Amino acid sequence: MDTHKRSIYLKFLAIIVFPMFAMGLIIVFIATGAFTRSMHHEIEIELANLANTVVDAYDRIYPGDYTLVGKEQVAVLKGDKVVSANTEFIDGIREKCDVHVSVFYYNTRVATTITDGKGNRLNQTVVNLKVEEDVVKGEKESFYNNAMIDDVRYYAYYIPLYNSNNKCVGMISVAKPYDEVQSKIGKSILPIIIISLITMIVAAIITMFYTKHIIGIIGKLRRYINKVASGKLDSEPDADIISRNDEFGDIAASVSEMRNSLKEVVEIDSLTRVYNRRCGEIKLKQTIENSKKQGIQFALAIGDIDFFKKVNDTYGHECGDEVLKAVAKELKKLMVGKGYVCRWGGEEFLFIFDKLDYDRSLIALNDIRSKIENLDIDYNETKMRVTMTFGIVEGNTTVEIHHQIKIADDKLYVGKQRGRNMVVN
Repeated sequence: MDTHKRSIYLKFLAIIVFPMFAMGLIIVFIATGAFTRSMHHEIEIELANLANTVVDAYDRIYPGDYTLVGKEQVAVLKGDKVVSANTEFIDGIREKCDVHVSVFYYNTRVATTITDGKGNRLNQTVVNLKVEEDVVKGEKESFYNNAMIDDVRYYAYYIPLYNSNNKCVGMISVAKPYDEVQSKIGKSILPIIIISLITMIVAAIITMFYTKHIIGIIGKLRRYINKVASGKLDSEPDADIISRNDEFGDIAASVSEMRNSLKEVVEIDSLTRVYNRRCGEIKLKQTIENSKKQGIQFALAIGDIDFFKKVNDTYGHECGDEVLKAVAKELKKLMVGKGYVCRWGGEEFLFIFDKLDYDRSLIALNDIRSKIENLDIDYNETKMRVTMTFGIVEGNTTVEIHHQIKIADDKLYVGKQRGRNMVVN
């Protein structure tokens, strides 16, 4: 891939693949954020339901109000049961629901499933002031996703506890370790991220494949255009481009039309519709090069319409043009499968026999002379005939082109001196 193509390729990637990746990452970020928020909400609902269940269960199991008894050995009773010493119920909740439960008397834990690093329950620890203000003093249920308990972060839901006189005397909390929840969220999000990345990578690979294919088509078009621009007007576009039913196919077709138009202007004589002198010289050079490479024999000849000036003088230049067109048309037809004919100037034509050796070229040229002699040319309801004289030489790759043409022209002149309507070899 050359520098030009590579720059286009990178531009395609910049405007297609990179924005696609950016958009994909934004979508993943938004999706994971929304999923995380949804999980937080689900955690809040789960903890709230469990907290309310614990409160209701305490009221059924231990009817009565919460009271604090003792001075040195303090205990919290609910009714006549010591709830601060009985953790069987909250331990069951911990085991079945994988949550921590704490019972507070005002701001102090009196029963909890949370332990320190040595396995000791965190009884007689105090909740932070924010929670105390919100739940105990503010008497409202509250959810926190950053509750710090013994330097460990928790998701926690707190519910106020009331005695029969509607006075808030404490609270119950249900909590889950933050890292544990985040780990579960991460495991849930990971497949989304992996699938999204795989999708983006596959889409990028497909895009890069088609981009490379498009760049390849552009490269083929560019090479075709360069050939036409450099004068190689016989060049054809690749079949897979010209057959495309899209903009690339249209461009190739337009270039081909332009090439044909250029070919008409550059290669074809406007009057006779055979190759012009410039094109004849190019084709002769190509014939010599091919002969050098492949060892193929060739011949060249110069032909001239006899007494053409007399036709112009007698019938006018318009008639002369008609004669030239009729003769050129016949010559072009007779040279099919043998080589090329070009208008060399005026009524003179150059013949390049690149598909025959010298002997067969001589036979073919005599046949052409005979056919021209018997060609009927119509002009203003008048039929006329003309003859041609030819000089032919055997092609030689070691002799300069114009010298070979001069030799053929000299032979043509000899034929004119001998009486015309002949082939001189």
